[in-house]
Amino acid sequence: MTQLDDLSKDIWAKLLAAVDDAGAAFRCPVVAMNDGRGQPSARVMILRGADPSQCSLRFYTDRRSDKAKAILSVENGKAPAEVVLYDPVEMEQVRARGFVRVLDGGDTLLAWRQVPFGQRLVYCTAEVGKLVEEPDSGLPKELLDDGLGQQDRDAMSEAGQPNFMCFDVLLESMDWLGLRRDGNIAARFEGLRQHVPTAAWFIP
Repeated sequence: MTQLDDLSKDIWAKLLAAVDDAGAAFRCPVVAMNDGRGQPSARVMILRGADPSQCSLRFYTDRRSDKAKAILSVENGKAPAEVVLYDPVEMEQVRARGFVRVLDGGDTLLAWRQVPFGQRLVYCTAEVGKLVEEPDSGLPKELLDDGLGQQDRDAMSEAGQPNFMCFDVLLESMDWLGLRRDGNIAARFEGLRQHVPTAAWFIP
């Protein structure tokens, strides 16, 4: 096994750890895409899944958001995306590039069933993007009623399910950068979706 093999395994180990650990370095990457009007659009998102065998990263979003609309507007259904992750302790950056695949109804519903009540709330807002005079979450007041039982809360939160969108970024390449006092080092992994991917060191 080469150093590059070890590095690849380390990257995926950090990605897998970030799915369940809110304090993990790779938990909240920046995801950059085209906004549908030819302009760059980048935002911090929570990593919801990582699959080394499929070279994919999973994210959730609101189907009514600009981000979702931009993804769904791509004619071939493969919106390009770049995911940027940074570990401030190890001082390592990963830039992962690929394209978006939106999950179909059955898979999306399965993902929705795994979303706890507190996280479902964000999909229950009335109108995403609506201008308001004062700070307002847009959540129905009844959902915030402390007198509601958990069973009632769960049932009411189902109203957010049609707004829930789950998508994977299917990775085609990754660049790794290690910041070092004696000089930075970098590696590139390409053809991740091909039968024989390639890996090489390069001078950053």
